[in-house]
Amino acid sequence: MKNLSSIFPCTSEDLMSLILRLLLNLSFDGQLCRQMVEAGLVPKLMACINKQEIDEIVMQIIYVFYRLLCHPKSSDYIINDSGELNVLNSDVPTYLMDLMHDKNINIRNLCNYTLDIISVY
Repeated sequence: MKNLSSIFPCTSEDLMSLILRLLLNLSFDGQLCRQMVEAGLVPKLMACINKQEIDEIVMQIIYVFYRLLCHPKSSDYIINDSGELNVLNSDVPTYLMDLMHDKNINIRNLCNYTLDIISVY
C-alpha cells in the first residue's frame, strides 16, 4: 500500500483513474482499508479531489471514501478523535456538502450517502 501511496496522485488522468479503480477494488477488504488509511492515502485523496474537474475522477474518489467509511477497521481511524490517525478534519464534510450542489446528480447522491455515514458517528 505504501508503494501505491508513493505514486498517487499523478499527473496522468488515465493512470489516476486506474489507481482509483484499484483503490476502490481494494476498499472492499476491511484490512486493506485500514492499510490505505495508515499509508496516508486519505489526505492525498482529499488534496486530489480539490483539484479535479473531471466528474469521473471525483466520483471515484468519493466512492473510495464511502467504502473506507463502511469498514469499522478504517472508519474508526478516520472519524474517531481517539484513533491513532484522525485524518478526517472538518474540511472533508464541508467539501462533501459543497459537492451536494454539483450539477452531476450521481456526485450529489454519493456525497449524500457518504455524509450519512459520517453523521452516524
